[in-house]
Amino acid sequence: MGSRAILISPDMASIDRLAHKLTLVLGTTAQSKAVCDVPKESDIFDIDGADDGNPLAVSSSSYIYGYMDFQYEITEHTRMKIVNWLIGKMWVQNTAHSLVLYLAVQIFDRYLSMNLVVPEEEMKLIGVTAMFIASKYEEVSECAPKLDEFADSTDNASYSTEQILAMEKSIMVKFKWTLPFPNAYHFLVRFLKAAEADVEMENMVFSLMELGLMHYAMLKYCPSMLAASAVYAAHSMLMYSPLWDETLKLHTGYSESQLIDCAAKLVSFHSGAAEHESQTVFRKYSCCVNFNVARLQPANDLLVTD
Repeated sequence: MGSRAILISPDMASIDRLAHKLTLVLGTTAQSKAVCDVPKESDIFDIDGADDGNPLAVSSSSYIYGYMDFQYEITEHTRMKIVNWLIGKMWVQNTAHSLVLYLAVQIFDRYLSMNLVVPEEEMKLIGVTAMFIASKYEEVSECAPKLDEFADSTDNASYSTEQILAMEKSIMVKFKWTLPFPNAYHFLVRFLKAAEADVEMENMVFSLMELGLMHYAMLKYCPSMLAASAVYAAHSMLMYSPLWDETLKLHTGYSESQLIDCAAKLVSFHSGAAEHESQTVFRKYSCCVNFNVARLQPANDLLVTD
């Protein structure tokens, strides 16, 4: 079991909570200095000016550790089914902003990583409770789904509202009443702005990211690298030129060469999505409203063949 443990890498700098300005400047991180050779100012598009004072604008994240080594009743396949179910519920019910999905998966993974052994039969209860917490946190209260809607949404599993509330308390006590934050979605918003992405590009990026969410192996990459790699992979699939420029290099903190491995895995997931048993993401992004991006040919130069 120990061979499956995965370290979820930290970003190079944590959020400076004492900073006078809450908008973070990526240029101060060690990683940025390493990959950015002070390009000419005229080559750089400033994406931070409009976010001055916005506490939700982020450029780094904290980290958590993998958990498969001590979760003896949970497998990567079990986790994939739960995340696929979460994606499907939010899509079919049009429940929430995308941020709810990313926060729900983050809550789910973080709770399982906190050195407590969880029986397999509780996995979906944790998943639906994570979705309940994320929905309450991110949505306006009068628009958020009601508790009984979550109790009714668990398909073949049967959970009462009391069970969901008890699990909510268990999760929040473990988190010391502080939600994990930020996650990959926040970086996606930032990096898509740097990429000056159109709607097709946004759909391609989110399709790749949601495929990545389902795979436990991707937890070894920090959220910012996942987000940057999704943008890079989408650029490659949509045949953008250049694939990576100085603006993206500066604001993501990553050079093109640093993203190849992660981007290749995302493209590989895209390539196999139509034949995969968990097809929610493929179906979601195969419709016209999402530009049919799931049906686009993968970028052959990034395909993982081993």
